Amino acid sequence: MLALAYGVGLLFVPEEEAASREALSILREEGLREEELEQARRLLAVYGQSYWLVPLVALAVLGWQAAGA
Repeated sequence: MLALAYGVGLLFVPEEEAASREALSILREEGLREEELEQARRLLAVYGQSYWLVPLVALAVLGWQAAGA
């Protein structure tokens, strides 16, 4: 189950990055000012980084189980 979570988690990372780029493009088209776009860019970057948590936690738990703990 954890290996599946690891694999699925890795699949979502590129999707999230593509969605973030598209969101920024839409916001730019809507006429947001540059400082607002920068704030949105930072927020989307943080959200994108959170998608790495699922595969990292799954990998850590797999390693923990493999060590026999």
